[in-house]
Amino acid sequence: MSLDTRENKTISRKANKQASASNVNKIMNDTEQMRLNEGVTIKDLRLEDKKRVADLIKELAKINEDREKLKKELNSQRQLFETRINEILNEKDKSDEERANIFFNSNFIQNFIRLCKFNI
Repeated sequence: MSLDTRENKTISRKANKQASASNVNKIMNDTEQMRLNEGVTIKDLRLEDKKRVADLIKELAKINEDREKLKKELNSQRQLFETRINEILNEKDKSDEERANIFFNSNFIQNFIRLCKFNI
């Protein structure tokens, strides 16, 4: 056999392998697409994948439960915070009133003292 003939056969074999690989890939893609169209169920999974899905569902449920607990705690803290803010604002209002009364009384007393000094 000549060198050209061998090269042609090698090239031909490579082309056939590529065509076969391409056909296999196409068939696999078509099969996967049909499965996707039909829908894959948990029954189709391997045992370890089923366990993994179950673990993920449990983890998701726990995360959701934790999130709900945190939401409740946050709302509770928010209510306490708002109550405390209202108490502080009320105390501030009382303090402002007392300061205004003290200022008024102080001015009244100072004026009274001036009058007393003037009359003496």
